Amino acid sequence: MATLIVSGDTSQSAFNEEFGEHYSSLREGALSEKLAKHIMPARIFLQKHLDLWHTTYNVSKLDFYIDTESSNSDSSITQKKNMRHIWILDICFGLGYNALLSRIFASYDNVHIHIVSLEQDRHTLMLAKAIHMLDSHIIEHLRLGECVQILANPTKNSSVSLQIIWGDAKDQLAILAHHYEQNLDCMTSDFYGFDIVYHDPFSSSKNPSLWDREYFDLLFRITKSSCLITTYATKKNLIEIVQDVGFLTYRYRVDSMQLRHLKALLEDILKDQMPSGFISALQEKRLSFADSTEMSRSNNSILADSALRKKCTIRSSSLFSKTPLCFMHNVSSA
Repeated sequence: MATLIVSGDTSQSAFNEEFGEHYSSLREGALSEKLAKHIMPARIFLQKHLDLWHTTYNVSKLDFYIDTESSNSDSSITQKKNMRHIWILDICFGLGYNALLSRIFASYDNVHIHIVSLEQDRHTLMLAKAIHMLDSHIIEHLRLGECVQILANPTKNSSVSLQIIWGDAKDQLAILAHHYEQNLDCMTSDFYGFDIVYHDPFSSSKNPSLWDREYFDLLFRITKSSCLITTYATKKNLIEIVQDVGFLTYRYRVDSMQLRHLKALLEDILKDQMPSGFISALQEKRLSFADSTEMSRSNNSILADSALRKKCTIRSSSLFSKTPLCFMHNVSSA
């Protein structure tokens, strides 16, 4: 199993031997990269859209659900006023940063966040347990591919659940798309396509099947008309493929002030929900740097240079959507 190492912002990452890449940018730092390129744009998207979704989508489908446990037939259709179901597709689970940092969205009122992660390597689950302080109960449900609640916010009437679907990501995505289009209830009665997709696999040179046109065709089929796809990649050939499929493309870059604010908000939201020391464990400065045998000499030099780490900035990333992201004031078309 891979060994946890320290990345540029002192949060923990690891090296995947099969694909020959780290799970995150060592220069930018695992926590900072995931927050900046996935969680931040998803947060902006949700903030701007939650109040609009009751008119964008079929309200009758979102505001009512079948109460199968009710003994009163007259109340089998129960109104859930203002409860919104948000579906997030996480490709791939990896070390769990994107999926588990999405617990921050429990700060919204009357929202249930459903996260579905695709992952083929079961060994990553134990690394995620160590990084995110997951208890054995949650780990066992995730190991079995079961849906489990990973955070509840009773004061907001909000919660976050996670399910990992194990197997080849492209194969599993094709199965989900088929079931979705055949109305076979592949998720639950509240599923009408994904609202957000974290596209965060290994690079196209190492994992090309998750960057080709066939793959993005599948994403187009299984996402809502108002959706957001986040990814770290910005290469021209990728943009051309995505645009050819039918997505709009944008270049995005978070500023350092936004990132600091998001980290503070994350700590505030999770402080009463998570074990003591959770945030500090994500960025544990007492961890020793990995041996040079664990990474390339260039990466080892980056991590050993504390002055360079302080100067590191987050590089730009890409956002894809089916409808214009006009609310993203700091996003320009790619």
